[in-house]
Amino acid sequence: MDPDSTREEKLAFVLREWVEEEERLEYFQFMPSRSWALTQEPTDEDEEDEADPDRIVLFDDVKSLLFTLHTDEYKVQLIYTFLRFLGASTRSHVEDNIHNPEHSYWDTVDDIPFLTPSTTPSTAAFDATFTSDQPRTASMDEPRQQFIRRVYSQAITAFPAEPSLVAEAIRFESEYSTKPKGSVTTGATNNSLEARKLAKRLMKTHSMNLHLWNQYALAEYRAGNVAEARKVYNTALAAPLPESVRVDIPVLFRSYAEAEFYLPYQSAIITVTEQQQQQPQPQPQPQQIPSNSQQPVTTKRVVQVADEAGAELHYSHALALYVLTAAAEAPATPFTPPPHNHQPHARAATTSIGSVTDLAITPTRILKARHVFNQRLDGLVARVTDCLATQSDVMSLKHTLVSYALFEYLTNGLVPACQAYDRYLATGFGSVAAATSPYITQKDIEELWESYIRLVYLHSELH
Repeated sequence: MDPDSTREEKLAFVLREWVEEEERLEYFQFMPSRSWALTQEPTDEDEEDEADPDRIVLFDDVKSLLFTLHTDEYKVQLIYTFLRFLGASTRSHVEDNIHNPEHSYWDTVDDIPFLTPSTTPSTAAFDATFTSDQPRTASMDEPRQQFIRRVYSQAITAFPAEPSLVAEAIRFESEYSTKPKGSVTTGATNNSLEARKLAKRLMKTHSMNLHLWNQYALAEYRAGNVAEARKVYNTALAAPLPESVRVDIPVLFRSYAEAEFYLPYQSAIITVTEQQQQQPQPQPQPQQIPSNSQQPVTTKRVVQVADEAGAELHYSHALALYVLTAAAEAPATPFTPPPHNHQPHARAATTSIGSVTDLAITPTRILKARHVFNQRLDGLVARVTDCLATQSDVMSLKHTLVSYALFEYLTNGLVPACQAYDRYLATGFGSVAAATSPYITQKDIEELWESYIRLVYLHSELH
């Protein structure tokens, strides 16, 4: 520091040093210290661990802050609050993109909301952010990660009936666990291995948790195992489930359909990203600074690549329509997995009723499904506005609305899909419904608007 610096400059320098030191200690000394740890000499692996007596937490330090909660709902909410305090991005019970802006729902290509369906709890059909030269990866030091994993493990053991906890634990692994070697540097494949391992392990003791099945399937999608992901969904939807479990079935239908609808564009993003990574970097001119940046993955290029792979686009959209039609027919008609030997059609510009007959979607079934969707949504809206709705009713209304809007888009186009969103956002999630139902949160309303915007944006890029 310059000896001739002014008093203000010296003070600013001291404050910057203090902030940097505190940030360093926060990183290396995140966990409280046991009293015996302060008496030991630092090791080579832990040379940053400095003897700080304030790191020792005694019961007398916290006993005045303890209080009793008498319902499991508030206990679980407190756990999520604690997880957010630790830095985990949870999407259950809270408006995460308000409390934690850096973990927003909005995944972007060129900073525009794009192909990332969001379903609750914490289900994103694809966690796909592709920016110009860096993948979207979560940043958190290892001690904090391990501590959060222990919180999830103990919480799942303490509240085995809370379905969102297992889903959040899997999503945390998807965001923060070690990335598989040799994988493409995209959010879609990032960190999927540990998430899949965790999902399989939890399935042994939580086989009736449909949110866990959903997260398991989505982890397979992220890993590129499309056939396995479809198998997981087909198995869960075709299983003979008790009525108490079937109340969560709408999230499976919605997430399955959205995953298939956006799958061709997700695949196109990976293709474009791989192509750009394989392109040789231009040689810098004399006296020019070399640049490591790549061209951004533009939405126009993604849509172009997806359109060129017309067979995949056609089959995925046909399968999405098949799933949505089955959603309307359930539970009266048990779900029948689609035929495995279906061969995609040649390139088709649009998905029409005539082009999906190989998946047994007849015009009559589509008309009946539309009628059932409207009846079901009107019934759920009536329960919400009459103060009779449970939390399961509100979740069913949300997932059914997204499914119905996507159904209309695939069969009738954008305008009917927008009309579906406009109608039920106003009646089911408007100010009257939000005032009468304690289960409608701002997060639910924002999630629906984001699904709405995402669909309109994709359509604008396609046409």
